[in-house]
Amino acid sequence: METSRIQGKGDGLAHNATVLERPMSCVGFPKGRADFELKTNHVVLRWLAIGGLDDMQQTQLAGLLSETEQAKAARFHDASHRRTYVAAHALLRGMLAHVTGRDPRELQFTHGPNGKPEPVCPPGIARVCINLSHTHDLAAVAMTLDREVGVDIEWIARAAPFEVMERFFAPSERADVIAAPPSLRSMRFYDFWTMKEAYMKATGQGFSLDPVSFAVALTPACLQRQPSGQTIPTPYFFQRFSVSPGHVGAIALEGAEPVTVDAGAARLPWLGEFVAT
Repeated sequence: METSRIQGKGDGLAHNATVLERPMSCVGFPKGRADFELKTNHVVLRWLAIGGLDDMQQTQLAGLLSETEQAKAARFHDASHRRTYVAAHALLRGMLAHVTGRDPRELQFTHGPNGKPEPVCPPGIARVCINLSHTHDLAAVAMTLDREVGVDIEWIARAAPFEVMERFFAPSERADVIAAPPSLRSMRFYDFWTMKEAYMKATGQGFSLDPVSFAVALTPACLQRQPSGQTIPTPYFFQRFSVSPGHVGAIALEGAEPVTVDAGAARLPWLGEFVAT
């Protein structure tokens, strides 16, 4: 079976990380339990190939959403946008339901200091941090315990929009992309873009944080320059990954402690049981 091509420890891209690669498979809904366990200093990363979902599976996914989310999905005029929204939020709710033991449709969310959504967990369960991303035919969710996390995925079959670098890349990042061989320049762009957006999402600030005010480096993958005006340095762990020849991504995790990254395609083996109740 094909496995996820995660760039792991030893290639100069990840530090203090153990990478667990899960087999990729078509998403189905057999009975059973999820294939992950959330632990301290452990990142669970799952992605879902939206284009591979049939109408029945899409309907089952929609059944995991809250009434508010279902109403929002119904307002999308573009069918592909609606399918993407449903798949991404169903993946998030399914993963949270596995961790918390709650009905995915009844999960509640609050917001952190910068407006980042946080799940309301039952008493006795540690704070769960989550983030989701979606792009052309793919959704991804990253989950950790008590460490802020951000994830970004991008579809790289399209040409990289180099013209935006002046507004979104720090000078050192722009120089690195320009210096890359022409055949690698587009990939270099997306490597920087995914790391930067994952970091901005992990902080909860998103694009309200000026992306030119900080810089990331690829080798080793790290936060090279803290955002302007930040007086107390906060270390971050970064991990880049590729899902398929057409999609790449990155996660950013607050803190410098060693982590284990458990990454792979979502199987959602518990989904049928939730829908049937």
